[in-house]
Amino acid sequence: MIIENSPSIYTVTEVMKILKCSRATVYKFIADGVFPAKRIDRKHRIPVQPFLRWLYADDKLEA
Repeated sequence: MIIENSPSIYTVTEVMKILKCSRATVYKFIADGVFPAKRIDRKHRIPVQPFLRWLYADDKLEA
């Protein structure tokens, strides 16, 4: 699934909606380094391309 007209950076809320998970889960993924995030003005921002590479990687399915 490719997300049309996607921005270059997602907010935590946008990632929550994409993954259908809680805010706490997204912050845990960020803290654990599951996908990269940047702090901008005291808020986390998630670069789209690395996030999408993680999302569609086959190895994450082997939990």
